[in-house]
Amino acid sequence: MLEFEILAQGLYRSEDLHISYQPDQHLQLTPELQAEMDQYWQEKLRQAQQQQSLLFDAPLYRFISARQDSEQSLQLTLSQTSYKEYVTTRHKNFATGRARSELGNPLAVCSVVETNDGAILLDKRQG
Repeated sequence: MLEFEILAQGLYRSEDLHISYQPDQHLQLTPELQAEMDQYWQEKLRQAQQQQSLLFDAPLYRFISARQDSEQSLQLTLSQTSYKEYVTTRHKNFATGRARSELGNPLAVCSVVETNDGAILLDKRQG
């Protein structure tokens, strides 16, 4: 399963960023897939409770597409998803063999810290 993919990179000023929100492009689920996701979510809630950690559903932006045009502006198309959709669709059994459009696919922004001597700083998140 692909964990991340760089789709655009560059230095964009706020006026170079154009976002289109398309709420109708949400994740399309059959009743069977929804039931599978609900069952896995309940399992994750039980695990979180046993570990005395918090887990809750919350709205997120769903990434649809990114396009960099010739004038160095970035066009993003976003929709809606949730943390529950993110957690349940990234599960290996669910995600294997599915296209990005079939996953929760929340928007993520990453940065890389590179030192003057060319080293890259890495950190690992808990969990």
